[in-house]
Amino acid sequence: MTADPRARRLPALLRSDLVRFFAVMLGVYAAWFVVYDLWLHPAGNLDAALSRWVADATAGGLRLVGYDVIVQDRVLGLTGQPGVYVEDGCTGLTTLGLFAGFVLAYPGRPRRRAWFIPLGAAIITLANVARIALLVVLQRDWPGGFDAVHHFGANTFFYLVVFVLWVVWANTGGGTRPAGAPVDAAMLQSTST
Repeated sequence: MTADPRARRLPALLRSDLVRFFAVMLGVYAAWFVVYDLWLHPAGNLDAALSRWVADATAGGLRLVGYDVIVQDRVLGLTGQPGVYVEDGCTGLTTLGLFAGFVLAYPGRPRRRAWFIPLGAAIITLANVARIALLVVLQRDWPGGFDAVHHFGANTFFYLVVFVLWVVWANTGGGTRPAGAPVDAAMLQSTST
């Protein structure tokens, strides 16, 4: 009598990197939910401050490229045009948490994580400022397309930046290859420098 091969695969599956990845992501999400959704967001102080900072940073970026911008608290706009309100969800904070969770969950060297998470956070923040700047200019130049770009195009760009950063992390984070895993030529080329 032989054992069912499926019985041996289940424990290996439970020890797999994929299960570890999802377990860590679930843990990071649970911690994020407790800290942010149940404590920081209801208090409102962090989101209000970040929204004002994003509005000011966006205005600074627009001024840097020659636009005349007006900022009042969370609202910014081009002079003589309707403004754009930077809501709590527009700060990029949730996306930063998602990005950090991906990097923490995926195998990699701790030292590389220590610099990659802040670097990625800076890139994501710049992408968010660029996204909001685009929406401010769009409010003036193509107000009819504002909603479509706001709800689809700008968010797609923003999450694409996060995805690209995660792919960069997956390829350069220094994760270890499991013993006995095959090595392909592409892996050798990317690691031999």
